[in-house]
Amino acid sequence: GSASTIEMRTLHNKANNMTATKKQVKKAVVFHRDKGAEPTKVTAIVMQEVQLSPRQTSVVQAETPAALIKTKPGRGGKSVKYVEGGYVISKLNEAFSPLGWEFKVVEKGTTERKNERSSEGEVWVYGELTIIDHKNGYRTTKGQYGQHPIHEKVPIGDAFKAAGTDALKKCASLLGIALDV
Repeated sequence: GSASTIEMRTLHNKANNMTATKKQVKKAVVFHRDKGAEPTKVTAIVMQEVQLSPRQTSVVQAETPAALIKTKPGRGGKSVKYVEGGYVISKLNEAFSPLGWEFKVVEKGTTERKNERSSEGEVWVYGELTIIDHKNGYRTTKGQYGQHPIHEKVPIGDAFKAAGTDALKKCASLLGIALDV
């Protein structure tokens, strides 16, 4: 591709998973010229890079206390280490304040897939964790899936809540929270 195509692709990749406010958006005019053709004017959106403060970075990258790391049986007879959802929520509140983040389930569904943990299938959700900087006017979003087995005589809503918590924990790990688990 041409240089401007590469620049636009790079710009698109940098903008992935980021929502900009008017404070961050600037228009840039780029001229693109194919061999032998007249220049074409293209308007591009330029977004500034968003970074966590040193304090926020310290909070999200902190080592997970060993006492809070739990173990549960995983698939194939293996043990899986995990932290509870309350720990992740506590770290998000510490790093960003209770008003500085939000989580929502965007999609949900069920599967008939049977396995050693459930003869009833599983539920899955796709959730998005958005970090909000009210002072500087930016929002950045990380999305991830979570799942949980469906158990007999347990309300399906409980399975969806557990899948939502699983998705939240995975989204938070993309920021660095409990990434060492």
